[in-house]
Order: sequence, then structure tokens, then C-alpha cells
Amino acid sequence: MTTISDLEALKRKTERMRQEHDRAQGRLDEAQKRLKQEFQVDSIEEAEQLLKKMTKKEESAREAFEEAMTAFNKEWGDKLE
Repeated sequence: MTTISDLEALKRKTERMRQEHDRAQGRLDEAQKRLKQEFQVDSIEEAEQLLKKMTKKEESAREAFEEAMTAFNKEWGDKLE
């Protein structure tokens, strides 16, 4: 048999869960707002695609730098010592 105290405890738990949901929704909204402002993306999916694109670009730049550094060291390395 359900008592008034059981119902009150359930009500408190429900209210607490609603507050947690509202806080989480607020954090999600703020994160999406920042993504829009900083990276011009409207969704998490777009952000993931942009991240993949930027990661590939960074890897290409790193490879180009390594190649240039190797060529530089090959030509000038002994003169710098």
C-alpha cells in the first residue's frame, strides 16, 4: 500500500530529476550556442564533420612541416652545428 510519505518522496525525486534535466538542457544549449558562434555549425553532427575535416588538415600540415624540416636539415643541418 502506498503511503503519503511514499508519494512525497516520489514527488521530491521527480522534482530533483526535472531540475537535473533542466540544468543539463541548459548546458547543452550553451554548448550548441558556442559551437555556432565559434565554428558556425548548427548541430553535433556538423561539429563532428568539421572536427574530422580539421584533423585531416592538421595531419597534412604536420606532414608538410616534417618534410620541409627534413629537407632543411639535409641541406643546412651540418652548417648549423
